[in-house]
Amino acid sequence: MKEEVFQMRDEVVEVLRIIGSPYRMTQNRELKEKEKWPSQTLLVSESNKIPVLYLESAKRIWKDDPELQSLYDRYRLLHKRMLNDIKRVASVLRKSTVEFCIFKTLKPYPFVGSDIDILFFRNSELERAYNVLRSMGYTTTTLDPDNVTLYNPDGGLRLDLYREASVSRIRYANKNQLRDYLTSVLIDGVEVPSLSPEIDLLVSMGHSLFKEQMFTLADFYHVIHRFKAFSKKEISRFIGLAERQGYGFTVNLTLGLASTLHELVYNKSIPVFEQVNRSLAFKGGFLISKEKIKLADTLELPHKYCFLTAAMAISTKLVTSGNLARQLSSLLDPIFFRNFFERLVWHITRETY
Repeated sequence: MKEEVFQMRDEVVEVLRIIGSPYRMTQNRELKEKEKWPSQTLLVSESNKIPVLYLESAKRIWKDDPELQSLYDRYRLLHKRMLNDIKRVASVLRKSTVEFCIFKTLKPYPFVGSDIDILFFRNSELERAYNVLRSMGYTTTTLDPDNVTLYNPDGGLRLDLYREASVSRIRYANKNQLRDYLTSVLIDGVEVPSLSPEIDLLVSMGHSLFKEQMFTLADFYHVIHRFKAFSKKEISRFIGLAERQGYGFTVNLTLGLASTLHELVYNKSIPVFEQVNRSLAFKGGFLISKEKIKLADTLELPHKYCFLTAAMAISTKLVTSGNLARQLSSLLDPIFFRNFFERLVWHITRETY
C-alpha cells in the first residue's frame, strides 16, 4: 500500500512538472534530460481531466515520440468536437431568442469534458430550448426538478440544461446574481453566451465542492491560470460575488488546496490567494486545514473531500442561500432524503468523475 502511495506521489509530481505553472515558467532540466516519455503518467492526467493540456506540454519536451503525437492528435480531436458541439447548440438557441449561458464548461486551457452545461434564467426559456433540442434529435436521459440531461444523437457530448445551479435541489449559486455577469466568447467566429471568467471560476469552485466533492488537477489549473490573468478589478468582482453567494468556505478551501499543491511541487507561493482568502469571512477552518494536510501527505489526485467537509459546505450554503425553507422541506421528504444521502455517499467514495 505504501509503495502505491509513493508511486502516485511521484506520478502526480511528474505530471505537474511536465505541465508547469504560469507562476513559474522555467522547465525542469531533469525532464529535458530524460530520454523517454514516462507514459505511466498519462493515466493521472486522464483521471484529472487534463489529458490535452498534459500531452500538449509533454510533446514540447519529447518532440520525436510518435506515441505522444498520436495520443495528442486523438485528444485534440475530442476537444475540437466539444467546441463544435458548443458552437452548434449556441447557434441554435440564439436563433430561438433564448436567454442562456454556457457555464462550468469552458476553461483557460484545452479541455475535454463529458457534457455541456447550459444555464437558463427563466423556466419558459428552458422549456423552449428543450423543445428545440428535442426536435434536433436529442433524447432525454435524466429529468430532475432543477435540470434536464439530453443525449446527443450524433454521439457527442451530453447537454445538461439547468433551471438552477443546484445539486439535489440545493442551489449552490444564485442565478439572479449571475445574470449581472453575462458576456460572450468567440469560438471560431461563433458568439457563445457565457459568464465572465472570474464568475465562471467561482461557480466552478462551487460545482466541484457541492456536486463532485473532489479537487482535481483540472480545478488546480483552472484556478491558477485564471488568477494569473485576472486584473485587480476582476479579483475585486470575484471577492464581491463570493461574499454575496456565501462562498467564503468554498473559496478558502479551493485556494488553500491549490496553494498547498503549488508550494509543494514548484516551491513557490501565490500571494494573491492569501489576499483573497483574508478578504472572505468563513467558518470551518479546521476542516480546511485537515484537507490541506491530507493532500500534502498523500498527493493523491483527484483529492476526495471527507464527509464532514461536504457537510460543512452544504450546511453553510443552506443558511446563506435565501431558500432555506424550500430546501429543508425537500430534505424532510424521506424518499428525497434517502436518494440525496445515497448520491452524497456515492460522490464521496468514487475515484473520479
